[in-house]
Amino acid sequence: MNTLSERAGASPGPVHGLPTAVRVTSFARPVGNLYLSEWTSRFSIASIILAEDLRPLWTNPAADAILAAGKDFHLSNGVFACVDKTQGPVMRAFLAGLGDEPDAWIYSRDETHQLLRAEAVRPAGLPPATALMIYPVDQEDRFLWSDFPKVFGLTRAETVVVKMIVGGASADMIAEELSVAIDTVRTHVRRIYAKLGVNNREQLFSRISPFRIR
Repeated sequence: MNTLSERAGASPGPVHGLPTAVRVTSFARPVGNLYLSEWTSRFSIASIILAEDLRPLWTNPAADAILAAGKDFHLSNGVFACVDKTQGPVMRAFLAGLGDEPDAWIYSRDETHQLLRAEAVRPAGLPPATALMIYPVDQEDRFLWSDFPKVFGLTRAETVVVKMIVGGASADMIAEELSVAIDTVRTHVRRIYAKLGVNNREQLFSRISPFRIR
């Protein structure tokens, strides 16, 4: 398993054991590698590319830290796995069932939650892989957001509710925090789902997560 930082100064060559003929322009330029390595080393969202057997082909430093800590995810005999073995089969089924669109799955341990946003990657002539990003589901005010309300046409109240949902708040918690009736929250949630084109929290997380800068 390689990180970009380990290959920063490498001369052009095979990437992760791929044939020499398979190139990505930026990887074929040593100077570009340095910039790319510096950028990904600061990227706070843990990112992993998994082979079909769930062995990492690439990780960024944030993912390396999560795997090294071994609290929620780790490498078991070189294979990406949940620390909680009861959730392992569910995660593997989720990854195996990915279609053409990105999807999301929630890993929960005690009072903490991790969102796995997964997307199939199928380069021509190569085995398929999975691009995985791991988002901690925490208090919404810790996140830096782009201007997603304009993209989806959300009102100010709906935007607040979305951020609270991403922060792990239940409908009851949102109602209490905003001092509104639970039916008001449910109405907001229905409208949010309709505007985002989703049916549940996992799909909402997957739809919104690209707009979270850090």
